[in-house]
Amino acid sequence: MRALLVAVVCTGLVVGATGAVIAVVVAMSGSATSIFELKPGDCFDLPEFGDDGSRPSEWREVDTVDCAGEHTVEVLVTGRLDPDQERALPSDAELYDAVAAACAAERAAAHELGYGLLPIIPNAAVWEPRGGPYLCVAVPYGGVPTAGSILGQVSRGGAQPGR
Repeated sequence: MRALLVAVVCTGLVVGATGAVIAVVVAMSGSATSIFELKPGDCFDLPEFGDDGSRPSEWREVDTVDCAGEHTVEVLVTGRLDPDQERALPSDAELYDAVAAACAAERAAAHELGYGLLPIIPNAAVWEPRGGPYLCVAVPYGGVPTAGSILGQVSRGGAQPGR
């Protein structure tokens, strides 16, 4: 199976593109939070670059941080693509399309606020046992840490005026 987290590499593309995508492999261990246990409003930081300038190829777990402090990622949307666990695992392209569609309104609102919205799709390890979980996370353009949450400023109808 090809590497599922191309977006860690594509994070640099978030600087100018709101259409970047992330896929993740999930593991449950340690004190960090599994990526698919996150909720809207949870914040964390992008993985650090390695000595060779590369980012990790997978996000399994993240250490959440208080959104009032500096962070580089905020979860805006979570959901399940197969809550009844009746469907076979779709292709990555179908998963990306479904998650992008589920987060389209939030993508537009995040863009107005200076953020790219990245869909995080499930892989085979979490598709059936967890009902096809997905996330859409906001990353500020340029990947520069920001303080405060944008969740309250993003709604299904776009950025709320005056916020």
